[in-house]
Amino acid sequence: MTMSTSPLHTDLHAASSTNTPDLTPAPHLAHEVVEALEELRDLCDAQSEGAWVWRYEGDGSKEERSFHLGASVLVHGDEVGPLLGLLDVIKALQSGELSFKGRFSCFVGNPKAAYQGVRFTEEDLNRVFRAPQGDVNELSYEAKRAAELTPLLDELDLYIDFHQTILPVAQPFYICPWEVDTWRWARLMGGAQVWVTRHPQRGGGGLACADAWVAARGKPSLALELGACGVSEAARSAVWSSLSRAMSAADLLSAHHATLSTLAEEQPDLQFFETSTRVSLNNPHMALKEGLINFMPVTQGEVLSPEGAAHPIQAPMSGALLFPKYPSRDTSGAAISPYPSELFRVVTPLQGHPTQLWPELM
Repeated sequence: MTMSTSPLHTDLHAASSTNTPDLTPAPHLAHEVVEALEELRDLCDAQSEGAWVWRYEGDGSKEERSFHLGASVLVHGDEVGPLLGLLDVIKALQSGELSFKGRFSCFVGNPKAAYQGVRFTEEDLNRVFRAPQGDVNELSYEAKRAAELTPLLDELDLYIDFHQTILPVAQPFYICPWEVDTWRWARLMGGAQVWVTRHPQRGGGGLACADAWVAARGKPSLALELGACGVSEAARSAVWSSLSRAMSAADLLSAHHATLSTLAEEQPDLQFFETSTRVSLNNPHMALKEGLINFMPVTQGEVLSPEGAAHPIQAPMSGALLFPKYPSRDTSGAAISPYPSELFRVVTPLQGHPTQLWPELM
């Protein structure tokens, strides 16, 4: 399906001054993060004031420059780790240390939330990449921001959305629906060795993520989770290696020196997981014991709640834990509304390779 640029985008662009956020750093924001935000803000403003988008035009042939690579950081404002890696890539392209003959566009998703050091300000930006409805002026900051970004997303031939998780992870992971060229790009970039995926026509919880917007246009699009929120050398280096590998591969493809399939086959294949169950917070006194992390192995029946909990929680099946939640609680121990959409999920290995399970998608 191809998503065309809505006339509303023009209205939103014209009204962008009303969506200009207060960018006073929160007192708790690390100095290193503030400096990086300010540096990237200056770089973006030099090209397009207020848009938080930085563009690079390679020096390749017309055909080589036709490939448009995109990347984003801080779609969630507290996921600061990939920011420094993106700055490294920008500086390397400017200095010539990193070569790319194509076009590269990158952006900060939610600058307002980033300066406040929070995930979002009004609603989750990574849930509102859909055609906006109603009066533009009544949209949340995040909905306006999504509409401002979708024209850029519509231009991309490959999009990589760098994220971090709220809690630590046992290993980085890709998470997005299956698509054969997306698999090949994920494999050759090497950002993670595991992929939580699903058939694209099988539920996704109604999410409207930035990567889903690009994927709906039939373009490869990846979300890459790089560990717990915060400044991280691992996240920084992963952004560099993922983007530099993608640029090298794109140059080879544009020059017809290789195919995406052959480049991918030079790298180890991924392990594939699927979400097998989601456990909801059905009672505000349901709680997880401390110390659970993403991709922690669990066995069916394993107790996941604190000892003596009035509402014990057991792992419904064996697999790996994903996105465990620890909501704020009142003095009685009850979770405070709004509740998370799920308390945790369990992912399990796919029973076969996606190319064999879903041959119709090849």
